[in-house]
Amino acid sequence: MKSIITSGLGLLSLFLFTESLPTAAAKSTTNGTKFSIDGETKYVAGTNSYWISFLTNNADVDLAMGNIAKSGLKILRVWGFYDVNSAGSGVYYQRLSSSGSQINTGANGLQRLDAVVKSAEKNKVKLIIPFVNYWDDYGEVFSSPTHQPDLYSIMLAYKIQAA
Repeated sequence: MKSIITSGLGLLSLFLFTESLPTAAAKSTTNGTKFSIDGETKYVAGTNSYWISFLTNNADVDLAMGNIAKSGLKILRVWGFYDVNSAGSGVYYQRLSSSGSQINTGANGLQRLDAVVKSAEKNKVKLIIPFVNYWDDYGEVFSSPTHQPDLYSIMLAYKIQAA
């Protein structure tokens, strides 16, 4: 019962919060097989980078993002997930346990994703950030239903970004 109430409150918060979000993130959409970016619809080059948010030095993130932009790539898909069962010394976004989840907002947590978003905005690269996955090794979506309200909080934090 507690998880139903928690999930319901999380969804209600999501609804109420999204009603008042700025529209900066709405500049990028898809239109069939093309992207609409800043009012222009066309095919654009993009790539994937699972590793960029695991870089622990912001200068390295800026160097990589700058090179991505210089190469003409306009879209970058980065991971918005990396869940672990026990906190280690590396980068992770969320620790899952049977008693619930704990979001890592520290220097080895979501601050790494923040650095990627900031660098993407600076370099005019648009991001596609999946926040869930189906891969067991990285906290797949079905690993813990109790982490869903926390997931909504993370998604909302990045929805308002221009990148």
